[in-house]
Amino acid sequence: AYIDSPHLKAIIDIPHSEDSEDNVKEAIRTIGKNDVHFHFNGEFERLANGSIGMKRTVFGAPIQNYPTLVNELARIGFNGHLCWEFCHNVINEKGLPGTLKEVDEQTVLALEYMRGLIADAKKIYG
Repeated sequence: AYIDSPHLKAIIDIPHSEDSEDNVKEAIRTIGKNDVHFHFNGEFERLANGSIGMKRTVFGAPIQNYPTLVNELARIGFNGHLCWEFCHNVINEKGLPGTLKEVDEQTVLALEYMRGLIADAKKIYG
């Protein structure tokens, strides 16, 4: 149902599924200017070329389509907020409980990843 109220706003949360480009674009078209916030998660790694890529998502779910999401938000002039969440158990590469240092490292990589997507989107949409 559609609620026509200037006071009701939305948050984008791409589910843990392989959202196609078309599905993400449709979500943004549907929510449009009512979107005021989105959050992202996952785990990241520095690739051989120095860029940041997603290495996995929470509990092994498919990698979300954040590049399309950020491009579509830039296309509609999104001027809201975003946040990074690390909302799962910290498990290191050996399958053992991780440390706060590993969460800090993931946070730095996540920030660099998202800043890169935003910079790329601004080149296209201003």
